[in-house]
Amino acid sequence: MKPILLSGLAGVSALVLGTTAVSHFSMTTTQLSLAMQPANAQTVSPLAAQLQGKPTVVKIYADWCPACQRAKPTFAALQQQYQGRVNFVVFDLSDRGTTQVAETRARQLGLSGFLDHHRTQTSTVAILNPANGQVLTQFRYNFNEQDYVNGLNRALERVKTATR
Repeated sequence: MKPILLSGLAGVSALVLGTTAVSHFSMTTTQLSLAMQPANAQTVSPLAAQLQGKPTVVKIYADWCPACQRAKPTFAALQQQYQGRVNFVVFDLSDRGTTQVAETRARQLGLSGFLDHHRTQTSTVAILNPANGQVLTQFRYNFNEQDYVNGLNRALERVKTATR
């Protein structure tokens, strides 16, 4: 898959890989925030039965990742705010042992493809539709809690509408 580089005003560029397009891009000297949305509604595959009925948030984490550490309070607040309404899955890739546990859990949850694709992208957080495994919203290096809240609220509405 060949990446496509899109350039915009004031030298802002975005990298597009496959069917994922950048829908929100902001950059400051201390933060690079990306929120990506799928460019199509392609079905991947349903997630495990225990994840059905609620949007699933998947986080790629490593304890040696500074961005992961910085995002910890935001992610903890989201887990508390959306407890019982959203599934939260964290894949810890800190070392070989935690990576093996993450790989096993990914297989059990139907998330092996997601983990394989994102294993080198720590600080990635994606919101998935459990019915088809589609990435609804994806963030990387994003520390803005409101961006996650907006994505989760859209995902909750989308999953609720689909189950009616």
